Amino acid sequence: MMAPDRGRLRSDIQGLRALAVVLVVLDHVFGFPSGGFVGVDVFFVISGYLITAHLLREIEATGTVSILGFYAKRVRRILPVALLVAAVTVLAAFVLWFPPRAVQVLLDGLSAIGFVANIHFMALGTDYLSHDAAVSPFQHYWSLSIEEQFYALWPILLLGVMLLPGGRGLRIGLVALLAAASLGWGLYRSIGAPAMAYFDTGVRAWELLAGALLAMAGPWRLGPRLRRWGRYCGLGLILGSAILLGASWIIPVPAVLPAVIGAVLVLGADAPAGPRSVLGNPLSRWLGDISYSLYLWHFPVLVLAQAQFGTGLVVALVTLPLMLGLSWLSYRYVERAVLDSRFLRPGQGRWTRPAELALGVAVLGAIAGLSIVQLQGHAAVRSAGPWMKLLDRPVDFATVDKAMSQEERQQDIGDALAAQRWPGGITPQLAQLSDADFADAMFACRQNPLWKAPRRVCRYTHGDTPVAVIGDSIAASWVPAISAIGQDRGWDVAALAYSNCSLFDTDVTDAHATPGFREACKQRRAEMFAFLDALKPSIVFLSASESALTFTGQELDTAAELWKLGAERTFSRLAEVEQLVVLQDPPWGASPADCATRFSPPESCVVPVSARHKAKAEAESAVADTFDNVTYVPTRDWFCAHGKCPLFASRQLTRVDRMHLTAATAYALSDLIAEGLDHDP
Repeated sequence: MMAPDRGRLRSDIQGLRALAVVLVVLDHVFGFPSGGFVGVDVFFVISGYLITAHLLREIEATGTVSILGFYAKRVRRILPVALLVAAVTVLAAFVLWFPPRAVQVLLDGLSAIGFVANIHFMALGTDYLSHDAAVSPFQHYWSLSIEEQFYALWPILLLGVMLLPGGRGLRIGLVALLAAASLGWGLYRSIGAPAMAYFDTGVRAWELLAGALLAMAGPWRLGPRLRRWGRYCGLGLILGSAILLGASWIIPVPAVLPAVIGAVLVLGADAPAGPRSVLGNPLSRWLGDISYSLYLWHFPVLVLAQAQFGTGLVVALVTLPLMLGLSWLSYRYVERAVLDSRFLRPGQGRWTRPAELALGVAVLGAIAGLSIVQLQGHAAVRSAGPWMKLLDRPVDFATVDKAMSQEERQQDIGDALAAQRWPGGITPQLAQLSDADFADAMFACRQNPLWKAPRRVCRYTHGDTPVAVIGDSIAASWVPAISAIGQDRGWDVAALAYSNCSLFDTDVTDAHATPGFREACKQRRAEMFAFLDALKPSIVFLSASESALTFTGQELDTAAELWKLGAERTFSRLAEVEQLVVLQDPPWGASPADCATRFSPPESCVVPVSARHKAKAEAESAVADTFDNVTYVPTRDWFCAHGKCPLFASRQLTRVDRMHLTAATAYALSDLIAEGLDHDP
């Protein structure tokens, strides 16, 4: 997104800005229109058009482009409000949230002001259209980062194109080829890796280039009536896209193509927009003026408010005037004040062309370096986990009280559901929650199915009886409990796990529908069976996340039936094992980092048991009943009561995130698992 231009102010462009930002805000605040995110694509086209038009005027007047002047102008327009919003957001995050999420917000903010937020969220595996994880109040800065990455290169590239011998047609053709290449890359990425594609600068470049091509083509020679019809058709395409699009479409390409075409039509038509028109009325012009500030303020205000007060209609209605008020203040006293000042205005002198090109290369190098650090650098540059791990200590199981009976555990669950405030022992856990709270098997013997590295197996040797724990990350999270049982019973426990890939013989993908994942998981499942054949364990423990039903890509009823058939194949394959133990996976709950604030009650983290969890449990237990060697251990009542699941029980947080147990909770439940094992299979 870009700030308003101080050149000739076309009222239709101001109105188009207003429409774009309103669509984005309404989508985020109310969830309607569901495709309101196309407002960002409209901003990209506007930006490419205006910036390119400015650069072409400079080339025409001087024969070159002042790279220093261009960068200085971008800094003056973009950075002051971006820094203000970032600083306020980080401060508010530390006031509202416990350190794990507050530190993550700080890291998100640093990537945002370094203009690599899109790369940062790609590295974190963020899915913009899914809210399964805690939403960052800086997530919307991805578009700002894409613009600035594009504009680090564009003036140099455009100058090179304009200095080439040949006519305007050749130059437009070269830029059109770049746009076509970006569009093709966007289609490829959107089909193969949509979550990554959303934040990819190469995927989005064609939208900025569409505006650039419009500026290079020059004014359309149309009569007033055709110009008005061009504008109406363009607005229709934008609004139609906003209403019809949703997460089920292939996004961003080709889904956003109609909205981009619509923006090009509105800009190219350049139809008069009077004070009574949709785009030229005073409200639209005012919203267009504050659109940059409004875009930056609206999302942190919404995320912070919803974290404390929930997602109801009242919260949505209250946040709107707050967003507008902050946006007007920052526009009036920061954005305009800086633009009207002499801050970073170029002097009379001009750098030599080699020096300016060197500056451009340095800026490109800096952005590339920061991007590589985000993608390949230490996890501490993008994740709060390593920082929080410095404050936390590995779990001391000697201090963890075990649940002695089903009745005692249910009583503890009931007490947690009735709690009006965070118990004293839970608050420090929330403040220090880190990767150290996971079972060590989550890191020591869990791997990505797509990795080609040798598999990692954990061993917990307490005796001679061979026992295996095998499956996805949920199986790995149960390892502390199984190791504790093994210590009492003389087991030699081997654990092997793959992310999102269990031993249940059902085809699944992962959360991002990563290309090749289904085939890789099939291969890893075959390797897991081979591992068991070689180990010849007396007991095998299985468990799998409820999300596996979603990752079949089918509706719930069909997915449950597929899971049932997969369970039958797996249990049949392990018919020679003395005892096959299926641990019901813990129901998904609220992530502590997402739901818990310093001021919220425990009730804000209570989540009902999902229909998905119930369907999966019914499928597994029904198949288990048909095999003599299978013991099905229901665990739902260890986490939930009356269909509701709190965040803690028995003086321990139950989960590190939405699905994975803390090591302490897994250990605390070991006696209950042992009780379930002693029933005849």
